[in-house]
Amino acid sequence: MLDADNQVCYDCQQPSPQWASVNNGTFICMNCAAMHRSMGVQTSFVRSQSMDTWSNEQLKMMAMGGNKKLRAFFQSYDLNEESVEVRYTTRAAEYYRLQLRQ
Repeated sequence: MLDADNQVCYDCQQPSPQWASVNNGTFICMNCAAMHRSMGVQTSFVRSQSMDTWSNEQLKMMAMGGNKKLRAFFQSYDLNEESVEVRYTTRAAEYYRLQLRQ
């Protein structure tokens, strides 16, 4: 999490995010984590950075992802200005999650 882009919530830019969307590889705040949870684990698997245990696979997904990488990916599809619900439920987002899993 040393990357400066990971020091703010991916979705709302609030500083010091304490949660993560593992399958999207992003760091998010508590408020956005609740929104992500409502989308279902297939879209956003949310973990606390401090309260939850993490598998090696989950840690690798976060290392391969990061806020900056997802922002650049979504930018290439003009999705950064879409709502959170729309952005993460697109076919592009599904493809990104698949790439992180591999």
